[in-house]
Amino acid sequence: MQTAGRTEEHPAGGDQDASDGFPEQGEGIRVSRRQFIRGAAVLSALAAAGGGWWGMTRHLALERVAVPLRGLQASLRIAMVTDTHLRSGGALQPFTNERMVSEALSMAADEQPDLFLFGGDLTSETFGGGIGSARRMIDLMAGIGPPLGSYACLGNHDMTAQSGDGILAHYASSSVRLLKDEWVVLDTSAGPLSLGGLGYCGSGYEDAAPLRETNSPRPRILLAHDPTCVLYLDDLDRIDLIVCGHTHGGQVHLPFVGAPWTPSPAYPTYYRGLKALTPRSYIYVSRGVGTVFVPLRVGSRPEVTVFDLSPLPESGEERESI
Repeated sequence: MQTAGRTEEHPAGGDQDASDGFPEQGEGIRVSRRQFIRGAAVLSALAAAGGGWWGMTRHLALERVAVPLRGLQASLRIAMVTDTHLRSGGALQPFTNERMVSEALSMAADEQPDLFLFGGDLTSETFGGGIGSARRMIDLMAGIGPPLGSYACLGNHDMTAQSGDGILAHYASSSVRLLKDEWVVLDTSAGPLSLGGLGYCGSGYEDAAPLRETNSPRPRILLAHDPTCVLYLDDLDRIDLIVCGHTHGGQVHLPFVGAPWTPSPAYPTYYRGLKALTPRSYIYVSRGVGTVFVPLRVGSRPEVTVFDLSPLPESGEERESI
């Protein structure tokens, strides 16, 4: 339910970050994945002793993000959930369970969005994850039913040898449409809108073909799991808003330090919150819902994101078509 979360406002117009009260500093401190896991395990034990572990890891925040879009004719609302990493098991199992995921989806539905987006990583194939959890997650998302539909992209945990083909097949039979390196055009009350979705764009992704498939000046939103895509896509000014997950906002985000490590080469520039890519285009990186490696969040609460889109005031300059 919405009352279980905290609401944060993040207007566009400059670099914004869902900070949870913890300031950024420089480029942070880089550590290896092994060091991160070891340190997080220690923090988990200490925080659990005081009860802080459960609250930070389970208490969802509702983040409101206001973004003006070129070519939009009226206001539009989009809800986004990402990185659920759903595992089977009861309410007390330490990783993300169905109860928490249902709460996140209810928060999103309560906002009455015109469109729902899922940013990838349905589950993780450890500690009770796998194809069954992935299918269940897709079924739960199908229950939202916003007017413009529900769309998803793939995450790195979705495309594994054990469950990748099964996930693709279940999406194909679901009302949640999987966007994999393609654009769709949505006929909205705010005018036509181009929505793109990338296949998992992790390390080595260099194919910007989806960006070249549209040649219309209508507003464009790109759904991608990993913010690494900004390192490979050409001419980012041609996309109005990129929405991502993957990094969990660091999952551990320390005061005056930031995140010691994230799994994205886009770190530390793009790993949480709203950032300007160009004067008129933005990227938002959600902290997501679930956890990986250890069931712990510090300074990086799980979130449900609501984008309130509005028309960008006319500046007298026509937008270039591609």
